[in-house]
Amino acid sequence: MRPGHDVDTEHFERILRAYQRRTPFRPFTVALVNGDRFQVDHPEALALRGGVAVLIAADGVPTLFDHKSMSQPDTFHAFAMKHPADINHPFFAYGIFRPGQLGCFQLKDLVSEITDPSHVAGRLLLRDGLPIIDKNGHGHVKGMLLRFPTARAAEAYDRISALEPDNHYFWGEAQVIGTTANVLFGRHPQKGSVPCEDDEWNGWDDPLFTSALDVVKETLHSQTQFDWDLKPLFRLQMAYYPGKKVSDRHGFWGRFVKSLQNTASRRFSVAFHGLGNGRRLC
Repeated sequence: MRPGHDVDTEHFERILRAYQRRTPFRPFTVALVNGDRFQVDHPEALALRGGVAVLIAADGVPTLFDHKSMSQPDTFHAFAMKHPADINHPFFAYGIFRPGQLGCFQLKDLVSEITDPSHVAGRLLLRDGLPIIDKNGHGHVKGMLLRFPTARAAEAYDRISALEPDNHYFWGEAQVIGTTANVLFGRHPQKGSVPCEDDEWNGWDDPLFTSALDVVKETLHSQTQFDWDLKPLFRLQMAYYPGKKVSDRHGFWGRFVKSLQNTASRRFSVAFHGLGNGRRLC
């Protein structure tokens, strides 16, 4: 299907729901056949049913469109990846979508079979804490092979592609225990990456989920007295940064991190506006 052609009802709802349910949510642009374009800036701003969508803008103005009026969503690809060449192949999961990892719930209801253990040829690297495979590297990377029912394979790859940025990964195929599988290989794998110490990635070992969160919680609990001493405020500001990094890297913990950030924000307010001692500090 080429840009400018309308999409069918099933594809219309599937692709919009995939982008609506991304975790963390990221705004995306919808283009209509008539040339109109608008941005979906919040997951709850869009309602879908029966091939018809209603977008409620921030000012309360509704926009109605359907599967016949929406153009093939090329603008989505600026935010996420396209499907692999053959969606009927199983998916080799070695990162966040691997069962037991933070993103597995995104696919849990679509998986019909899991083959564990599995491995693929290549070298496992880390870039900003996330795993990538150098397909030309030496060694093997451990993971799991996920199979989807034929009728739901497109939806499964919609969810994967909606979350993974195409500036970080690209789709390829590899032999996994005698089966051709779709694999997310690292784009420009040597750029900004470091070797993984093992051939298996575990996101729960990320320091941002261990040491960093301990520091955030300890700082929030200990920095409660401000008065004229602004050192506690600066400590809270430093604690906010690793919390923000967790949220940016793994949006699945967004609600927990947000609660910490809200607590920090309230304490910033107390410090700056003097709510604790009746004085305004600045």
